Amino acid sequence: MAARGNQLICLYIFCILRLDASPEQPFSPPMVHRRLMELGIQLDRKTVLNHIKTMSDQFPAPWDSHDSFLGSYLCCTLRRYRRDSRMPDRYIELLPEDETPDGSILYYYIEGDILPEELDLLQSTIEINQYLSAEKTQKMITDIEHLKPFAFRGQSLYTALSGRELKKSPTDIFGNLSVLRDAIRRKQKTAILYGRYDSALNLSPTSQEPRTVNPYAVMSSNGYSYLIAGNPKYDNNLTNFRIDRILEIRILGEGRDPIPQKLAPYFQNASQTVFQAGQYRNDHPVMYSDESVRIHLSCSPSIINNLLDDFGWGIQIRNIPDPEHPDWVHVATRASLLGAAAFCTQYCASCRVLSPSSLQAKVVENLTAGLKLYETSLPPGGEAPGSSTDSSSI
Repeated sequence: MAARGNQLICLYIFCILRLDASPEQPFSPPMVHRRLMELGIQLDRKTVLNHIKTMSDQFPAPWDSHDSFLGSYLCCTLRRYRRDSRMPDRYIELLPEDETPDGSILYYYIEGDILPEELDLLQSTIEINQYLSAEKTQKMITDIEHLKPFAFRGQSLYTALSGRELKKSPTDIFGNLSVLRDAIRRKQKTAILYGRYDSALNLSPTSQEPRTVNPYAVMSSNGYSYLIAGNPKYDNNLTNFRIDRILEIRILGEGRDPIPQKLAPYFQNASQTVFQAGQYRNDHPVMYSDESVRIHLSCSPSIINNLLDDFGWGIQIRNIPDPEHPDWVHVATRASLLGAAAFCTQYCASCRVLSPSSLQAKVVENLTAGLKLYETSLPPGGEAPGSSTDSSSI
């Protein structure tokens, strides 16, 4: 019973140092004792001090190369401080070479492995995801808020919760992810019923019956979650499904097909279980699943930000002059043909395809089809009223 009581006391002290203390205001043993008394826990100061020393021995210093079981299990680090003799209202973290003066009071703070600022970013990402339901959004934001120290709660999330009208996800993304995780781990095929939004903004099935696919990986890109799967419907046997558009999913009792040769380079470990999502995303902008090719573009410097957003940091900018646009830059990268075509079509006024010819042809096809929609509605002169050629806002 005494052992359980000691464990409970340690848990109380842990929560106080984790949630009440902060780097700006770490807690000394007397401060911890005072907080325990406020919570109705009657202990003498010496007992509190001994428990803190015991906990301190279980946590390695932040600069130690080894991990303790306790620190790894609880995903946190115990930091030790002393008062700054020159500025009594400030605290200095103890470093390995520091000598603690005899009789000085130590202050403690338990820092989680995920900082409040990192949790803020997670909350904001969840908030703007329109394919999470309002209920799920609220629950996840509340759960994350509970991970923060008390001093940071409710102060850093500056974005207001979206109204329910902006959160109308008709699918259970987390349920889909759970099934896909098991299917990929067990290397089994799945049957999915996929959807597409109609003119009434309802997610309707694209087929009468579920389709059988080979699940290989899940990943996030551009704010959405995707399933990378083998699908015999397509020539290259690969396609990417938006997980928020999967209406139904179940695991079949049949083993999946081996990873296709075109996808194999993204599984660089021997057992082909770890998917290189970052590289795949860079090679497949807009998440088209066709084979990536080497492309060369001449682009206005004004869209370099957009190039990084869609193609990632793998782009190469070369000093090759464009006779028609002396201030433009030469960009080389690898990307899927359809994804690159979508980008070049969108930024056609600031980007020209140099190679390959298949990409040029696809962009011309897109632009020709788009121009036909406007040929009969443009006024004389060919320029729409109020249009501007200024690309500075891109």
